[in-house]
Parts: sequence; structure tokens; C-alpha cells
Amino acid sequence: MSKAVLGGSVFAGTGVGAGSAVLTSSKSVSSKSTVRKGCRIHKLMKSSDGSFERIEKEELEQEILGLRQGNFFKQIKDACEAAGDKDIFVSNKDSKGWQYDETEQNKQDLKSKFEKYLNGLSS
Repeated sequence: MSKAVLGGSVFAGTGVGAGSAVLTSSKSVSSKSTVRKGCRIHKLMKSSDGSFERIEKEELEQEILGLRQGNFFKQIKDACEAAGDKDIFVSNKDSKGWQYDETEQNKQDLKSKFEKYLNGLSS
């Protein structure tokens, strides 16, 4: 008889634990979405006309991991942390995967196209 009581007790504890985990999880998600700090990432879609597309860090990470190019995301994440509260772009040069390239960030042609794109977002 004590086994049945113990089993019921464990089950009830598990149910309560799962319920509180769900509440905690949803609370942290809402606070994350309201406070966005850090860099903003944009994908260079076409360098010839300077078309870029905004992407969330988590979404880019999933895309890169899906392509099994996880080491590229670490590089992007590090660049993002170094950039602080600024915008950076990543490119898929030669279809080798999304990467951050410091040299591309400073190429005058791409830099001016990126700035023009960013100015268009704020207007």
C-alpha cells in the first residue's frame, strides 16, 4: 500500500514541476522579446544591387546548423558581440555558407550599399 501512495506522490510532484517549468519558460520568452540588445544581423542577398535582409540571430543559427556549418555561427556570434549595439552583415560568398567577413564590412562599395539599406529601414 505504501508503494501506491509513493507512486501517487511522485506523479503529483512531476505534474506540478512540469506546470511551473511551463510558466517560467513563457515568462522568460516574453522578457527576451521586449528587450533586444546587441547587434543586428543582416544577410547580404545580392552584392551587385546591395540587397540585404534582416535576420534574427537565433534564426540564422538554425539555418547554419541545418547546413552543418556550426563553426561559421561562432564566428558570427563573436563578431556580433564585438560590434555591440550595431548592425553587421553576413554573406554567402561562393555558396560556402553564411559567414562574417571583416574585409567585406569595410569594402567601400559594400559598406556604402549597406549604409544606404540601413538608412532606408529607418525612414
